[in-house]
Amino acid sequence: MIQVKFVDDVEIEGLEKAINDFLATIESETVKDICVDFKEMTATIQYDIAEAWKNRMCCECQYWDDGGETTTSGICHETGQRRRFNNKACKCFKDFRG
Repeated sequence: MIQVKFVDDVEIEGLEKAINDFLATIESETVKDICVDFKEMTATIQYDIAEAWKNRMCCECQYWDDGGETTTSGICHETGQRRRFNNKACKCFKDFRG
């Protein structure tokens, strides 16, 4: 999901510090664009955030069921499809912890 952060300051050094402080809080791979307007002393930073479920696996989902067997595949109770335990989570992902 793409997010936007607006940064402003009255001096160039302050703007530079504000931009660098924000960039230090995110991974460099997520930054899509930085647009600086020196006349208005503002910067717009576009960055991408990975939704938490995208880094999870099917076996970590409440809907995944291996039927009590020690197997590498199971059934997704939400989609009704057969899934391997290490498949990437889908949009139906529901965390055990929440």
